[in-house]
Amino acid sequence: MRGKSHASSFWLAAVVAAALPMLCPGQGSAGAAANDADPCDAKKQAKVKQKTEQFEQNLRDALGPGTVRNVNFDPCKKKADLGANIAGCNLEASDGKVNANCPQSTADRFAKAEQDAKDNGNPQVKGRATMFGGPADSSTNGWAGKTADGSSTRVPGVAVNADGNATDSFNRSHLGGYWLVHMDDGDWVYRQTDLGPAGWTGNKIDLTAGSLPAHGLSVTTPASWNNVSATYLGKDSSYAQYNGKCVGKCR
Repeated sequence: MRGKSHASSFWLAAVVAAALPMLCPGQGSAGAAANDADPCDAKKQAKVKQKTEQFEQNLRDALGPGTVRNVNFDPCKKKADLGANIAGCNLEASDGKVNANCPQSTADRFAKAEQDAKDNGNPQVKGRATMFGGPADSSTNGWAGKTADGSSTRVPGVAVNADGNATDSFNRSHLGGYWLVHMDDGDWVYRQTDLGPAGWTGNKIDLTAGSLPAHGLSVTTPASWNNVSATYLGKDSSYAQYNGKCVGKCR
């Protein structure tokens, strides 16, 4: 901790139970639409609509946000017309079940990971962020200083003070874990490499100098950001490939 302030898209396979009953067996061909003579009356159509909405919600829950479009099907069909309505998914639907292989965008993946982390009670912080290390920070001996995990401030990373006591066991437990950090120029994934900032600074997050180039900033100029927020995601090793990268709302 420094004295100043520190001690591919992937495929998701889902099987979703969906209620797609044969409400009107034998009613025309598989592609036929209901007409005025159909016994699929308003009451049955309302039931189908309710089942369809639940079916769509089941898919959203299983496949993540931003994946499902409207599901259209005729009240007298046994199968839903799904393939053209769920973007980018390979679907097979029959007898009330859908086998779905859908690519999940990086942004959607981390949106879901963050929501899961919040639901799990993981730490969240909000406030001012600054940078540390590199030639602009004399308190860390330039690039020579080491972070709490033994790495260099040349490496993208953060220090996060989640409870006001930068060096306590609670903050130490997050070393090596990953945070989703919301900044003005997007949502970024950072590995926690250090402890801090110190409570007296009033800051919540510090970025290593090695993080600055990705934000279009020079390592020779001190940087700070207001109104930054972050959620602790955990120590899933699959996050390592995203360290120091923007994963959503990038600009």
